[in-house]
Amino acid sequence: MRNACPNCGFRDGIYWRPRHFDTNIEICEMEDFEKMTPSLAGILKEIEGYSGTKNFWVDGMYVYHVTKSGMVWRLEKVLWENFGRKFSTPSDGAGSSKSAKFKKAISKR
Repeated sequence: MRNACPNCGFRDGIYWRPRHFDTNIEICEMEDFEKMTPSLAGILKEIEGYSGTKNFWVDGMYVYHVTKSGMVWRLEKVLWENFGRKFSTPSDGAGSSKSAKFKKAISKR
C-alpha cells in the first residue's frame, strides 16, 4: 500500500508500477490513467500520436510521456532534467555481463 503524504494526505494512484529494467520510470495503461486523472489524460491523448522530442507533458513534479502502444510513462521532473530531458535513464551498460545475467535470470520467472 502506498503511503499518504503526512502534510496533505495525498495518496498516489494504484495503477502506477515501475518499468522493467528502468525503475525510475513508472508506467500505467491509458485507460487506468483516465480513471486516476481524467483532465490530464485528455491533454495526453492530444499528444499521443505525436512522435519526436515534444511527445511529453510537464505537470507538477512529474513529466509524462505516451508511447505508441498507449502506455503512459512518468518520471520525476528532476530526474528528467538530469538525464538530459529524455525518458532513458543511465544503466550499468546494456551489453555488460552483469546486466545480461540479470535479464536472463528474471526472464525465467
